[in-house]
Amino acid sequence: MFTTTTKTNLLFLLLTLSTSSIQHTSADANFISATCNRTTDPASCVALLESQKLSFAAADVHGLAWIALQMTTSHASDTLALVKKLFDQRQGDPTSAPLDICKQLYGFATEVLKAAEERLGKGDYAEASKRVGKARDAAALCEAAFGMEYPSPLTAENRDVKGHCSVTFDLIGLMSA
Repeated sequence: MFTTTTKTNLLFLLLTLSTSSIQHTSADANFISATCNRTTDPASCVALLESQKLSFAAADVHGLAWIALQMTTSHASDTLALVKKLFDQRQGDPTSAPLDICKQLYGFATEVLKAAEERLGKGDYAEASKRVGKARDAAALCEAAFGMEYPSPLTAENRDVKGHCSVTFDLIGLMSA
């Protein structure tokens, strides 16, 4: 059993910890916001980074860029899996040709994003940026592969991958500026 004094001390400790946690999260949100304000699309940058709890623990721009790049790589990989699934389901369908192109493009995008992670880890920001840019182009080309004839079943994914790449590209660029 806890005594009244022990209960009071525990309550005080809990309040102190929760208050410092709120202040800590606020400070981290301020860091994310201040960093994202230096990118071309601050709102997308904040939305991307704040969707990943690890971002709040980042101590510098490199940490935020690393988290954004990992999220981008993961999203491109998930999109590749979706493209493969759609391609398998639509054999013989007129959209199978553009889906095949997208399958190749997203295979390329995931590889260059993994290579970008390696380059970023080695501090080669220029090469990491180039590779992220290539992945962004791959998503744009996938969307274009459907042309005007067929609606793309990947419009949302292509938009998201391009947006993630743009944020990541900007964050890496902040380190080489």
